[in-house]
This record gives sequence, C-alpha cells and structure tokens, in this order.
Amino acid sequence: MRLGWGIRSPTFGSYTYFYRDFAELPVGLSLNFKPTYFFSDISVQVILDFRDLRGWTLVVPSLPTGLPVDGAMTADKVALAALSDKWFALRGPQITLVQSMDVSASLATVRRRLLYRETAQPQPPEAVPGELPGIGYEFDQWEHVGAGAHQLESVSYALPSDIDVGEFMRARALPLQVSVHPLAHE
Repeated sequence: MRLGWGIRSPTFGSYTYFYRDFAELPVGLSLNFKPTYFFSDISVQVILDFRDLRGWTLVVPSLPTGLPVDGAMTADKVALAALSDKWFALRGPQITLVQSMDVSASLATVRRRLLYRETAQPQPPEAVPGELPGIGYEFDQWEHVGAGAHQLESVSYALPSDIDVGEFMRARALPLQVSVHPLAHE
C-alpha cells in the first residue's frame, strides 16, 4: 500500500503450520524506515476471539490462581493489562489451550502486555456477539525499533486438561538434549 510521498506500508509475511496438537504462526515484518518516523503512539493488538468459553479458567504465569471465564469483567481481569506474560492458557473441561508469543531481539524494546476482554457486545467491525473471551497481546512503545527485518512467533498448543501448564512451559524452554549411541552389531 502506498502511504504517500513515495512511502510504502511495511511488508508482512506469514505462514501458519498446523500439527496434530499445536500450531505455529511466524510473522516476518520488514520496515523500510523507523516506525515512529511518521507515526507516534503505535499500538499493535493480536487477539484470539472466542465465542463462548464460560466455565473455562484463564491461567497466566504471573497469577497464583486461575480466573474464571464467566462473562463479567472483574477488577482482576482488568488488571491483566499490566502483565507482560509471554504465555496464557485457557483450561476447559477436556482440553487446555495454551498460547505463547515470542519476539525477535530486534523487538526486545517493544512493551508486551496481555489484552483481555469479556463482552457480549460485538467489537466493530464485527457484527456477531462479542468476545467470551477475547485474549491476546498488545505491543506498544515502538520508539526504539529501527528499520529492517523483525519477527514475531505465535505457538499454540492443545493439551490434555490434567497437564500442569507451568511445568509444560518450563520444559518447553529447556534446550533439547540429544544422546548418540552406536548401534549394537549382531
């Protein structure tokens, strides 16, 4: 898209990879100029919009207990916007959905905050009933991001409901270890 004066919008590239119980969504972003050169107060929101997960529980690493998805925005749910957690989980009766978001080193100065909404009202431009819940991330404070290539990566998991999500995410962060042994000759 041309913005004017010969300036083009940033280029985004993404593919989604689906596996049996997880999905990867890497996003490449190429900026021709520093994003705050022409724009200020940039905010990027990435949201998963669920239709009705009432009865499920939201789990985030910063909170000692989960929050119920019940259709009401409580003070605890509003306070989620102050958290910079890199993952969250929605625990249901038979499955736990886990979502993580990582950024490249070139985006390390951008602030990441959780974004959470529970509402029965449509969020324009949508015309369907609202987000129960809408959950994701908001990225702001782009002042120190320069021109060049940048990367975001979203990974989602579908886990059995009895898995300890915190332990799963800690294990995921460990480096892979490989042991090599010679084959026995017969």
